[in-house]
Amino acid sequence: MIFSFFGSDVGKVRTSALAKLAELRQGGGELVVVPSEESATPMLKDALGATSLFGEQGIYLLDMPSEDGVFFASVLELRSALRDSENAFVLIEGPLKVNDEKRVIKESTSAQKC
Repeated sequence: MIFSFFGSDVGKVRTSALAKLAELRQGGGELVVVPSEESATPMLKDALGATSLFGEQGIYLLDMPSEDGVFFASVLELRSALRDSENAFVLIEGPLKVNDEKRVIKESTSAQKC
């Protein structure tokens, strides 16, 4: 599952994303912040099928992946796999280019533009 929050109102984007994280964490599960750097791509791929020893859902925060162009390209490339994963991914992003915005909205479990 991927829940996407993006737009030019940074405060509203973050507030909405943090509310979603709080909701997801009520069911248990460990929050993992995925760094926005090219070297995090393997970590993201591993998280797609990762399972907890305690049966809890993994919750992964992708905070501004566009800060690293290569990593953002990986996020966009993996968007359907992120959506179909049993784990939850919360994407925080600033304003997106029109094509990127369409891709994010199309493949997200839910998307909110702020």
